[in-house]
Amino acid sequence: MEEPRVFNLDHPPIESLVQQHLAAWQARDVAAIAGTLHPEVEFIWPALHGQSRREARAVLETRLAEVQSLYLHLRRLLIDPAQRVAAVEWIGRYARSGEKDCQEILGGAVLDFDQEGLIYRWRTYLDPVRRRTLSGFDDPLPSEGWLPCPNPGPPPSPAQVQQIIQTYAQAWARHDLTQLNAAIHDEMIVQPPWDYVVGRAAIEAGARVYFANYTDTCVTPQRLILDPSQPHFGVCEQTFACTNPDTGRRGEDHDFAFFEIAQGKLRYWRTYFDTSRSAQVVEKTVGFLQSNRSHPK
Repeated sequence: MEEPRVFNLDHPPIESLVQQHLAAWQARDVAAIAGTLHPEVEFIWPALHGQSRREARAVLETRLAEVQSLYLHLRRLLIDPAQRVAAVEWIGRYARSGEKDCQEILGGAVLDFDQEGLIYRWRTYLDPVRRRTLSGFDDPLPSEGWLPCPNPGPPPSPAQVQQIIQTYAQAWARHDLTQLNAAIHDEMIVQPPWDYVVGRAAIEAGARVYFANYTDTCVTPQRLILDPSQPHFGVCEQTFACTNPDTGRRGEDHDFAFFEIAQGKLRYWRTYFDTSRSAQVVEKTVGFLQSNRSHPK
């Protein structure tokens, strides 16, 4: 019997495994990508859910066969060694065979590793609204519209982070503006796929718009991914459900939220999710209602 490849996965080995996985993607090497996966890997991609390496490989062979060239930019990597998990925020650009222009997509991924360093759970989240057609791979990368706080204060403990995220989630669920204000920084930026809201006053206005237009909100943080080497940042996997009373539709989206905590408050919240599953509509966002279309490009 072969010995396990890795016995103790801490930060550097996980980072190396993530880079290996991304390099296989960049090379469009399906065999190499499959080699990073557990035989019974659970993969959850937009509109796809499978439970084996063989199934994942078949999907990748079909999809990558259509791609002539591919470029991946690693925007951010957080590694939580205690959970053997990596959260990746990325920009992807690809060109299909026979097409002159290329497409740009923004996304996040969560990769869970087993003790041998194989990915046994792989979930991908996209921002479908900010997809762009570009003239080439050399076009400037999109701006985030955010910079980390230069004076973030003492690093928060994991328990403090959990409390801040829970307070923020409960504020949306309870439609509680006072609780929301208690959780956020004066410089707070909220950036879901369809909006870009900066500052406490704008976020209050956005919350009022949301509270007036949606009911039965349920926000459930499911997991926090915290990197000890980057204590002011984290990723939250959560579900966000609500009902649109105008249509009667109830929707639930699964979110990848990268966040920053500065001076004990939430300062940045960037979410990726499938907007087609949400009951929310862009026409009922504060940015749309105020004709503020200043999304980062």
